[in-house]
Amino acid sequence: SKTGLMWLFFLLLSSLMLFTIFYLLHVFVEPASRRIANLTFCIWIVVHCLSFLAFIILSDLVLVFAKHLVNKCNVPCSWNLSKLPNTSNAKHNTEKQSLKKGMQVTNLCLIDAVARNQLLFFLQSNLITGVINMSIDTIHCGTFFSLVVLLL
Repeated sequence: SKTGLMWLFFLLLSSLMLFTIFYLLHVFVEPASRRIANLTFCIWIVVHCLSFLAFIILSDLVLVFAKHLVNKCNVPCSWNLSKLPNTSNAKHNTEKQSLKKGMQVTNLCLIDAVARNQLLFFLQSNLITGVINMSIDTIHCGTFFSLVVLLL
């Protein structure tokens, strides 16, 4: 969890720094333009992606602490508080040993379902994007409404 907090702090700090650069470029140089993909637009995209990644890490850290507070809880999270981080293949070795011993490895149903049906999720997201693009007049929408649609 310390590495998660360190990554979260690093991502938030870099997002804030890049957002400041984006704002200065937007005000003093030129506004962001997707059509010409200028530097302002590229920095805006990087800031958006870093902020989204920081939100994912924050929600994962919340799940880690929820798992730590409730014993014997099957909460999907990426970090294990009882083990120190290790760069070797110890995770794969322990999974193989637990399977050999006859112990069941708990798998999360939703994660397994998405892993098995990646093409289906990709096609579904493209269809939903097409339906939204055909049903909403994106040229005449305001900024706030566009961001709401984008984030939903």
